[in-house]
Amino acid sequence: MSQQSNLKEMDNNNKDIQDDNNDDDPENEEEEELDPRVQDELEKLNKHTDEINKLELQLEDANCLFRTLLTDSTHQLKTLSQKIGVAHIEKARPYFEALEIANKAQKECQSAATAFQRANGIHAAAKETIALAEERFLTNSSNWQFDNAWQEMLNHATMKVMEAEKQKTESEAEHLQRAAFYQAAEAACQRLEKRLKKHVVKAQHYFEQKEAFNKTLEAQKIQVQTLQTKVSTAKADYAKSLRMLEEISESIHAQRKFKRQMSALREPGVGAEILNTLPNYDLDECYDRNSVVSGKSSSLGDTTDENDFKTVTRTVSCPEQMSQGLKSLTLQQDHLESQTNHSSLANQT
Repeated sequence: MSQQSNLKEMDNNNKDIQDDNNDDDPENEEEEELDPRVQDELEKLNKHTDEINKLELQLEDANCLFRTLLTDSTHQLKTLSQKIGVAHIEKARPYFEALEIANKAQKECQSAATAFQRANGIHAAAKETIALAEERFLTNSSNWQFDNAWQEMLNHATMKVMEAEKQKTESEAEHLQRAAFYQAAEAACQRLEKRLKKHVVKAQHYFEQKEAFNKTLEAQKIQVQTLQTKVSTAKADYAKSLRMLEEISESIHAQRKFKRQMSALREPGVGAEILNTLPNYDLDECYDRNSVVSGKSSSLGDTTDENDFKTVTRTVSCPEQMSQGLKSLTLQQDHLESQTNHSSLANQT
């Protein structure tokens, strides 16, 4: 039931992410395509989900097999003990326990012996390296100089020899200790075998069968533990992909929200208001007004002052303003003509 609930929760999370990515405005859905990162992470999620489903089914089968083996082994050993006799089994148990300890000590002693041989070989190789280097240097001593490079090389080789010798000594001590323990365990087994020989013979089949069952159960237990590790790894990968998908979704939402805010705050381009507010005017109408103004300008004469010329620089925003500008231009022209006439009269007099 827990595995089914986990699978349902994973599917719901997957659907929530997909729905969350589709909860944007219709315009954004039409304008923007699906982020390729979302598609990749969704494919990863589906892949991890399938892998988790497969591994959990295998784990469930392995657990069932382990429980079945345990039940069958217990039942068979119980039947065998009743057939042989519980008394013989209990009296022979110390010998078989000592035999198990002796077998374990033998394996450890063999491992220590292998480690000692390896350390001894490393030590011999390091010593040989130093010997060859010294011999080579002495052979070419007339041509070579004992410089810092040779000194560094010899120091390095000497350190390797010392480390190898230390490892060799430790491995030798470990091997001697394991060997002594094995010898003691083997002697204890021999003593128990002589004393309990009758019970050992009758109960031997029971303990051999028990050992076979223990090996089978241990192998199945290792398989269960391996599957549990794989399931944990697959769930961690699923959670990682889910977090990545959530981060991508949040990033997409933040980008879309920013775009909406920018669209709401965006103003028209430079000059748009001026173009929208330019007046419509008729040149013929302006010409007629200009004629009227120029007809009146003669009565003003020289009374116009310089302030009238400033109106020329004003920006025309409507037909009336354009007429005022044309009027100012006409007044300026009349003023210049009057000045020219006065100067010519003065020259004649």
